[in-house]
Amino acid sequence: MISLDVSPALLIPYYDEDSSTIFLTGKGDTTIYAYEVTEDAPYLCPLSHHRCLSIHQGLSSLTKNKCDVSIVEFSKCYRLTNNSIEPLSFTVPRLKVRI
Repeated sequence: MISLDVSPALLIPYYDEDSSTIFLTGKGDTTIYAYEVTEDAPYLCPLSHHRCLSIHQGLSSLTKNKCDVSIVEFSKCYRLTNNSIEPLSFTVPRLKVRI
């Protein structure tokens, strides 16, 4: 059992099957929680969470062909705020990136 958020908003899961990553966020939140899902205990391994400056209303994941593999991007989505739609990129940290 993990305590994630004290916000009254329900957390909405966005699951990326290719990378076994689940993104959790709620309407009105400023944080997108990321966890790697595994078959062995502890089943959810925390990844770096994405913190935003403003609240968002929701997320929409893009298809894999929109990811830029040259920067080791494994997921891309759009974040809907009160007055804008912002692209978000999730990458795997690497010491060296091939160009």
